[in-house]
Amino acid sequence: MDTKRFFTTLLLVTTLFSLSAQIDHPDRIRGELIVRLTDGTNVEDWVKENLLQDGGASSLSMIKELGIRHPLILLAFDENQISSEKALLEVQRLASVDAVQYNYFVDFRAEPNDNQFFRQWDMSIIDAPSAWSHTTGGTTEGGTNIVVAVMDSGFEISHEDLAPNLWVNPAEVPGDGVDNDNNGYVDDLMGWDYYSDTPNIAPGNHGLSTASIIGAQGDNGIGVSGVNWDVDLMLFSFSSVADLVSAYEYVIDQRQRFNESNGTSGSFVVTTNNSFGQGRIWCDQQPVWGSMYDLLGEVGILSSAGVDNNRYNVDSVGDMPATCASDYLLISCNTDEDDNLYNNSAYGETSVDIGAPGEGTFTTKPGNSYGVFGGNSAATPHVTGAIALMYSGPVAGLEINAINQPAETALLVKDLLVQSGDLLPSLESRTLSGRRLNLGIAMEQLIATYSNQLEPLAINKVYPNPVKGNLTVSYDAPENGTYRAEIYNALGQLVQHQEEEVGEGGLRVFTVDTAPLPAGVYFLNFGKGGEWVTERVIVL
Repeated sequence: MDTKRFFTTLLLVTTLFSLSAQIDHPDRIRGELIVRLTDGTNVEDWVKENLLQDGGASSLSMIKELGIRHPLILLAFDENQISSEKALLEVQRLASVDAVQYNYFVDFRAEPNDNQFFRQWDMSIIDAPSAWSHTTGGTTEGGTNIVVAVMDSGFEISHEDLAPNLWVNPAEVPGDGVDNDNNGYVDDLMGWDYYSDTPNIAPGNHGLSTASIIGAQGDNGIGVSGVNWDVDLMLFSFSSVADLVSAYEYVIDQRQRFNESNGTSGSFVVTTNNSFGQGRIWCDQQPVWGSMYDLLGEVGILSSAGVDNNRYNVDSVGDMPATCASDYLLISCNTDEDDNLYNNSAYGETSVDIGAPGEGTFTTKPGNSYGVFGGNSAATPHVTGAIALMYSGPVAGLEINAINQPAETALLVKDLLVQSGDLLPSLESRTLSGRRLNLGIAMEQLIATYSNQLEPLAINKVYPNPVKGNLTVSYDAPENGTYRAEIYNALGQLVQHQEEEVGEGGLRVFTVDTAPLPAGVYFLNFGKGGEWVTERVIVL
């Protein structure tokens, strides 16, 4: 774009472009304007003089006063008689008008009422409230219960914030001493305890804390909220690889029954949580264990796991299961409240997919209590919970795809979570993506992928802004094809540009590296041909 076109675009941004964007906004309420009059103006007199008198703005009428101490009113107009642009400009020209705007529906961003939620900085940093505005978990769009298998050392199944979200085997009759579903386990109501080889789940602090990050009951007025307010948690307590393999087989059986019966039997297990591992060991040294992840993936189950709680590069010295090559593993590392890789976390540019908050997570503790939990054991369940929540997204067809194309659907969910994360300097060259989990954006991208809607050209969000380094841009596009992103400085000089391919659905996000730019104010132009949108960016 030449300099003349840039300044033309910039002028439009300050006038018509801004107005057009407001008019096209999907939440705008047709035929309504909110007006603030200058302080001291008598509303009744203003209405008589400007709306009711001959020569007044007769196309407008007052709906009601909005203010108690300030002159605020809501006006109505007929968009069949006068355009929204003209109505707004007409009111702007009237005497004593301080400000005028369109009326909109607000988007309620859900937060649970749990009394310790204010301590859960981790939920804010992954933008869980934005995802919760679409879904809080529990079931698919079609009403099927979503199940998470938690592999751990023990749990407190009676905890007030965990007990309501425990899985109950629908094919098993409690306490009858019979293997009702013929899976080799008698009375397996909520999973299995491999220590005692009974359905009596062993007690333990570690599993309690991890399971609650995934799915402590949310919005119940007590304690904390999980990533999922509602979810079915299938529990397995174990201590050996053999027991782990058995547990994985149990889970595969449940999901395969679900797939083969078109959802009439088995359970819709979508992910396993694995807050454990072996440090400084390679996957080819554990081939049976390592092979389980592809088997889980074939039936549609992603496995979420973390790396060792020691500072080293797993790509150089090994880690289990991080160094397993399965596409159905999602490996995370532990980040802190300041978005830094925690100093006692392992990492790996090849083996580790993404970062997730862990250190200092506030979650459940034994005896109906609550406290701080940390390490990669805390980071992993954030990712696990995110996987589960994605399957509850408000999209038609996801469950059907998960039955008919289980492996492909699982990989789509994995890719959306990894690619939509926030780029962090602390994770660059230490993870494959350089990103930290952002569940809010992942959910938006899931909805966009399944709706595959072509929207009017728009930049929805640029973040962080101000920025130092990588700038992430979320956008809508009216058609597929090659678009161009251009950065101009305050003098109107083109200083950076790149091309972006927009395909049939999928991620509507790209990144711009601002590191080479001096600190200052810039303008990001995005578009092609004669259609462009602009966003102001501050580089630190």
